[in-house]
Amino acid sequence: MATSCSSIQAHIPPVEETHIPPVTETPTIDAVIPQHFPPFNRENLKLWFLQVEAAMRLNRLTSDSSRFNYIIPCIPSDLCTTSIMNIIETPPDSNKYDTLKSKLLELFGKSEETKIHQLLRICRMSDEKPSHFLQRMRSMVEKNMPDSVLKIIFLEQIPQSVCNALAVRPDADLTTLALLADRVMEFRSSRITSMSRSNMATSAWQSRAEDCYQEDNLVISHQPRENNVITHQLAEITRRMAAIETNMSRCRSFQRQSRSRGRQPQSRQRSTSTGRRGLCYYHFKFGARAYQCRTPCMWSSITVS
Repeated sequence: MATSCSSIQAHIPPVEETHIPPVTETPTIDAVIPQHFPPFNRENLKLWFLQVEAAMRLNRLTSDSSRFNYIIPCIPSDLCTTSIMNIIETPPDSNKYDTLKSKLLELFGKSEETKIHQLLRICRMSDEKPSHFLQRMRSMVEKNMPDSVLKIIFLEQIPQSVCNALAVRPDADLTTLALLADRVMEFRSSRITSMSRSNMATSAWQSRAEDCYQEDNLVISHQPRENNVITHQLAEITRRMAAIETNMSRCRSFQRQSRSRGRQPQSRQRSTSTGRRGLCYYHFKFGARAYQCRTPCMWSSITVS
C-alpha cells in the first residue's frame, strides 16, 4: 500500500508557486493630454481655482510638479509680481502648486470688506421679488457672510414704502423679511392695477398716506393671531393716518369757505350802494361832479324833474 502511494505521488507534477504582486497606491501621473482650463477669473479667484482643480481631477493630473507647471501659463503677466516670480523661478522642493495658489489668493483674493463694497456698488434690485433679490445677493458672497450685513444692503434696495412696512418686525430674520416684502409688493401691485386714474392723480402726500395705510392693513391680515401687540400697533398707525387725512380735507374745505365769505361783503356793499335812493355809487358819493355812472341809476330823471 505504501509502495502504491509513493508511485502515485511520483507521477503528480509539482505545483508552481504563483507570484502575487504587492498592492501599491495609485501611481502619480506626471503627463496627460493638455486640457483647456477656464479663463483666469480676477473677480472670483477662489472659484477659478475650484474649477481648475476639478479639471485636473477629471484628467487624473495628480503630480505636484505637473499641477504647478500647468497653472503657470494661466496667470496674467500683469499679476506676476516679484513674489509670484520668485516662486515660479525657484519653486520649493514640495507643495509647489499649493505655495503658488496661496500666494495668488493672498495677493489678489478679495477680502470680506471688499466684497461688501462690491455688493453695494453692483447689487441693485430690478423688477424681481425681494426674496429672489436676496437669493442673488447670497450667491455673490461667501457662505460665512453674516446676515446682519446682507440685511443692511437688502433694506437699502427695496422700496421705501415696503421698508416702512417691515419696520414692525425688527427681530425677524432676513429670510422672513424677504417673504413678507414679497406679499407687501404683491398687494401693492394688485391695488395699483385696480385704482382709477382719478385716484392715482392725488397729491404726493395722499399717495404716501394711502400706501402706508394699505401696507399696514396687509401686515395685519397676515400676522398670526398670537401677535396681538403688533396687530394693535398697526391698527393705531392706520387710525392716525386716517385722522390726518380727514384733518387735511377739513382744512382745504375751510380755506375754500373762507375765500368765498371774503368776496361776499364787497358784493353786498355794492348792491346796497346801488340801491340807495336809486342812485349808483358814483352819483350817490359825488353828485353832479361824478364823471361815471353805473346802471341802474335815477340821476338823470332826478335832474330833469
